[in-house]
Amino acid sequence: MTKGGSRIGSGRKPKPFSEKKESLLISLDPQVARWLRQQPRYSRLVNNLLTMEMSRSIVRETIKNESQDSEQVRIAILSNSGGAGKSTLCHNIAYNLNRLGKSTLLLDLDPQHNLDLFCGLTSTKKGGTMLDVFAENFQGNYPIVQIEDRQTSVIRGCNELQRVQQELVLRRRREQVLADLFVDYPLKYDAILMDCPATLGLVIDNAIASATHLLIPLLPEGKAVQGLNGLFDTIEKIGRDLRLNPRPTVLGIVPVGYDKDTASHRQAIAAFKSRCDYVGVELFEPITDSKEVKNANEAGKPIGIYRPGHKSSLEFERLTKLLFDKIYGKT
Repeated sequence: MTKGGSRIGSGRKPKPFSEKKESLLISLDPQVARWLRQQPRYSRLVNNLLTMEMSRSIVRETIKNESQDSEQVRIAILSNSGGAGKSTLCHNIAYNLNRLGKSTLLLDLDPQHNLDLFCGLTSTKKGGTMLDVFAENFQGNYPIVQIEDRQTSVIRGCNELQRVQQELVLRRRREQVLADLFVDYPLKYDAILMDCPATLGLVIDNAIASATHLLIPLLPEGKAVQGLNGLFDTIEKIGRDLRLNPRPTVLGIVPVGYDKDTASHRQAIAAFKSRCDYVGVELFEPITDSKEVKNANEAGKPIGIYRPGHKSSLEFERLTKLLFDKIYGKT
């Protein structure tokens, strides 16, 4: 005990840290760094910890570089209102990307969790939801559910996702939790499609910060036209404030639920075109209103399986091919 006390209380100078470790220590906390320099008893421990932290940083940077070099596409599907067909679009694009040879994963970030119904899943949340992914103690065990008879998987949403907004406020890098998870725990899919909630907030911030591309479905109505400028401004502000580099590419606007015989719909499409031309964003051909799409959703199937060859099925197929060409290059 005396020997131990003598060693701890000795006046030996602490062994200096290497230049890299010194820089890392200062970056973590300058005040703690100054204190530790005067504490020889902790010198070996701190050296070991810094070695571990440096190793972790190297691994993380390597994973990040590999992720950036890979062809994984992450599309956040967002709108400025509810009922804009985000879940329907997400579900059907994933199906058609499968047909083009891409493995897909759906992330249901919406508390309404419509993808449960559209993917034919039961209400029982076996295996967890996106709530578990956003948990502070998440360790990479993604609760992925394989959709039966399809090459698409999903991480399900739940009503409790509403409270994630409040919980994220207390987190560091609160807007980039999802982006960090994709780096720390990569998902081996060609394409990840995120079905975003209708209300702006930290969940949408996370989706945009982690996305490579954005796709915006809009109902052809007056309030969507009025809200489009605000949505573009929000996307720009998030990219600027979070210093995203590169920023996600806006693939374009997709009008959904269109009826060519409705004058207000035609007027809305004209207004969309004017705005899209001004900001240099593509306006895709509209997805027409269809009872068969609603029936397919209720049946838990994409329209391409429920009614192959139907007009709506061909519209989603054509849209997905255009997106595929924009992202991967024309085939």
